[in-house]
Amino acid sequence: MRIKYFKTQSLLNMKRVIKFIFLITIILFSACKNNKDAFDATGTFEADEIIVSAEANGKILRLDAEEGSLLKKDSIVGNIDPSTIELQKEQAVSSVDALTQKTNNAAPQINILQSQMESQIKQIAVQEEQLKTLKKDQQRYKNLVASASIPAKQLDDITGQVNVLEKQIAVSKSQVAVLQSQVNSQRQSVAIQNRSILSEKDPMQKRVAQIQDQLNKTKIVNPINGTVLTKYAAANEYTYPPLWGEASYTTGAGLYRISRLAGYVKHNMPFTLLKDEAALTDEEAWDVAAFINSQPRPQKNYSKDWPDISSKPFDHPFGPYADNFTETQHKYGPFGPMKKTRK
Repeated sequence: MRIKYFKTQSLLNMKRVIKFIFLITIILFSACKNNKDAFDATGTFEADEIIVSAEANGKILRLDAEEGSLLKKDSIVGNIDPSTIELQKEQAVSSVDALTQKTNNAAPQINILQSQMESQIKQIAVQEEQLKTLKKDQQRYKNLVASASIPAKQLDDITGQVNVLEKQIAVSKSQVAVLQSQVNSQRQSVAIQNRSILSEKDPMQKRVAQIQDQLNKTKIVNPINGTVLTKYAAANEYTYPPLWGEASYTTGAGLYRISRLAGYVKHNMPFTLLKDEAALTDEEAWDVAAFINSQPRPQKNYSKDWPDISSKPFDHPFGPYADNFTETQHKYGPFGPMKKTRK
């Protein structure tokens, strides 16, 4: 979708020219007001043109830009069908949300272990109170044995009880330490697992942001104040990406290889082509592809794409090569001789 507008060479200049035109209009109006039949100067106002194109591809749902109408800067004049992109965003957002469901929760297992620890700690507290009582009795029995008031066997019995209880307390404390170690291990294990899962979240969120940017581009925004001169598209028509120029695919894209583009051209031109039909011959498709790829487009640094140049495709359009054929022949053909050297 393209719309022509009056403009100057830059947005800043545009603003200045509009102010200038407004000033001149006031001066002429004032001059005419003072003297209806006189004027100070004659001339022609010149203005450049700007073509406004949709940044997204697809069906035009709305286009409110009629020839001759005045449009303000940053006004939304139309929309491209966003339904496919919206579905892509929903899928991407769902993938991000699903990560949370994939994460493991250590809380239930840790709660069980901590409950066991609390029971052990309470048991140790009871045992230590029992030990205090036994040790008091043990000391009393020692005094009684020393005065020969009771037989030594009673002292031996209570001493044995003290020793058993001390060992039980030691075992209980050891169990608490083991449980604490299990809690720490469980937390660490789950954290490692979750870290691996959540490492996917940042790329997914960036993907969501990219899709949102595509959604924003389905709005056709007027970049400057101007008048519509010509309207090249209408609602319910379709927009497509340019075949060359700054907004087209780069020299590093797969379609920049003639063989790939020719195949696409043959099976997709013209737009009304039915399935299994072929409106172009192979030669015509190759000619169209060669013409398209000979036009200017964004450049890409591909110097490191093929460290082993012997594995580079025969129609890769940039050298160096492992054979003696020219870069032009590698780009446009004929490819038969090159294929023979690789057999």
